[in-house]
Amino acid sequence: MKEQGADLIIALSHSGIDGSGQSDRMENASLYLAGVEGIDAVFTGHQHLVFPGPKNFDGIEGVDPVKGTLLGKPAVMGGFWGSHLGLIDLLLEKDGNSWKIVDFTTEARPIYHREDKKVVADVPDRADVIAAASAEHEATLAYVRTPVGKTSAPLYSYFALVADDPSVQIVSNAQTWYIKDMLKDTEYKDLPVLSAAAPFKAGGRGGADYYTDVPTGDIAIKNVADLYLYPNTVQAVVITGAQVKNWLEMSAGMFNTLAPGAKDVALLNTTFPSYNFDIIDGVSYQIDLSQPAKYDGDGKAVNPDSNRIQNLAFEGKPIDPAQKFVVASNNYRAGGGGKFPEIASDKVVFAAPRHQPRRHRPLHHRRRHDQPVRRRQLEFCASRGRDGDFRERTEGTRVDRRRQGREDRGCG
Repeated sequence: MKEQGADLIIALSHSGIDGSGQSDRMENASLYLAGVEGIDAVFTGHQHLVFPGPKNFDGIEGVDPVKGTLLGKPAVMGGFWGSHLGLIDLLLEKDGNSWKIVDFTTEARPIYHREDKKVVADVPDRADVIAAASAEHEATLAYVRTPVGKTSAPLYSYFALVADDPSVQIVSNAQTWYIKDMLKDTEYKDLPVLSAAAPFKAGGRGGADYYTDVPTGDIAIKNVADLYLYPNTVQAVVITGAQVKNWLEMSAGMFNTLAPGAKDVALLNTTFPSYNFDIIDGVSYQIDLSQPAKYDGDGKAVNPDSNRIQNLAFEGKPIDPAQKFVVASNNYRAGGGGKFPEIASDKVVFAAPRHQPRRHRPLHHRRRHDQPVRRRQLEFCASRGRDGDFRERTEGTRVDRRRQGREDRGCG
């Protein structure tokens, strides 16, 4: 580009900031992109975070979260869904026949703030822009409000991080049905099929109103999009029972360590993205929160002897570490997204096409959601077999909280 006469090169990178070391096909590569000779500034994203901003990127070598630089070059990340306007202001100086950067500022400018839990705009509407987009806007609203099915039970994600959740379950049901259908005439037809799905809208950094809530009645196109936000495709991997356990160990990083007897301890790890909290349908298990997380956010075994996942069972029996399973998931996870241990593209045995015929669309088969959740039992406990253990037990769509005495040995 320089040879073709460009004075400045600005990289538009739909990739986040990660200082764990450069690797092939890494998900968040903007830091190392900034190190490419000739690139002058970087607009980054993907992580739905704000940069510059000292909260999210402190301590990463080569990153200045206050000045807003990656390897000394100006960079910005503008939050998500238009929450911020990313600005890079360059002061240029003529240098012979070209221009060079002599100074700069970067800023992620919010477009709103919250008062009493309400969103208050920091900038006014532009009437001319609203008028220009009005016809297309109304046509889009009419389209997304088109009914495509019905549900006899509400689909919500308010408790998706602590209990069986209908918004996750319907995705797992669809994935399981689809993968069984696609593999029925293959060499994998006799392997048991599990399904891994995560809640996308579960509060957290998305805000206090960032949840899925579809009432009973018609399901519109907008509701389908709300249940599954991203344009992922269905994929299936073949892994062992031991790898299923490690998959769940990685997911259990969603929770903080709770010391037995501790009071008023935050349950959830707010730095752990909800889209990485995979719930595997088809097995039952408990999560022992008195033990530390086995893996960090990069999939590294920081506590290799920790075993949060207890009593992992398939069809009521302890899972065989050597048994093979098909796990239905999406292309992000199956391709290594989230850095789950041993889960990568070399395990993929089926990948759905990005544009599928209507008869093979995963969500098309089930237009009613009226089945209770019975295939998975998920329990949390803060200690192992002590008097007065507190545990949440999910049965069907009901959460049963009860004290455990000595006769019930908690998380085993």
